[in-house]
Amino acid sequence: MNIFEIIECTTSRTEPFHSQFLAAALRQSSRGDRDLFERFWKLVAPCEWDVPKHPEVSSEVRLDTAGSIDIVIRTNDQRNRVVGIEIKTKEDSTTEGQLGKYRCGLEAKYKCREGDLAMAFLTPFNEKRADKEAKSLPTVREFKNFKSTFPRAKHISWLDIANIPWEGNALWEQHRIYVYEHISALSLLEESRVRTLEHFFCYGPTSRFREALRDLSIEVCDPGDDINIDLNQYTQESQSFAQHLVAALETFVVSSDRVSRELKTPKKDGFDNRRKYKCSRHSMVHEALFDLADRYDYLWLEGKEDYSVRVTHREHRSSGVSLIRSVGPSTLRVIGKR
Repeated sequence: MNIFEIIECTTSRTEPFHSQFLAAALRQSSRGDRDLFERFWKLVAPCEWDVPKHPEVSSEVRLDTAGSIDIVIRTNDQRNRVVGIEIKTKEDSTTEGQLGKYRCGLEAKYKCREGDLAMAFLTPFNEKRADKEAKSLPTVREFKNFKSTFPRAKHISWLDIANIPWEGNALWEQHRIYVYEHISALSLLEESRVRTLEHFFCYGPTSRFREALRDLSIEVCDPGDDINIDLNQYTQESQSFAQHLVAALETFVVSSDRVSRELKTPKKDGFDNRRKYKCSRHSMVHEALFDLADRYDYLWLEGKEDYSVRVTHREHRSSGVSLIRSVGPSTLRVIGKR
């Protein structure tokens, strides 16, 4: 059960709920563990601005004739700096020229000195996240027009926010899932060709997989980025590493409802070069992956010189989906974007 899905069933005007929720989360973090606030600040503020120690986070701030802007963060540590944040959860709620009006409203309300006002536009997708579909998005067009007149502006995606974990906060975790599955679902992009692990295996199992890799000190960046694993870093602890890596991959195998566990064809194994990997210095890791593929009826190996561990999938019944692949005996790769 996800509270944000229930809200969506109750009212069509959901943007205020998400802006108020984000503002409340930022206030709580700024007064507590600060990790969420500090990571958010680095997304929205100019890079040369220090993270404020005692920020004031306000929501639904009235700007006289300019209307109301969703979130305002003020700093009073050394200088009175202001970051105004306008939020959209749907592309079609964008109004042409809106950001320019908010800029004028913020300057009039807070009387900032030159260089002490910044703005951020938080929308389902920005140019980076939308990739080839960016030119068709009204939020991208609105931001580009505004940025040309106001350089201290940033366009961020809800996916950037959802990429910030907040350990122990169940409501924040629900919102992260809601972002991936509703606000910034890749299916919302027309003619989208961007398919990440979340698309294939859903957000919950993928999130647990990413966290398990981080526990192994593996660099895990944004969804859509490849995850490269240099096995040379784990030579002294190959057995333990292999066990934890297999356990992380089993998150998909066991808990994703996108995996098809009803085979329509006999299990196949299309890789005949196991000896090369069993004789390498990283044989323990590769043998653990071979064993994983052998253990489940709906997993198999495929490849020629290199191999991939593939799993059956409800939407890709003939080919399955690759979980992880080798790039020579010393490197493993999880493909981020298919």
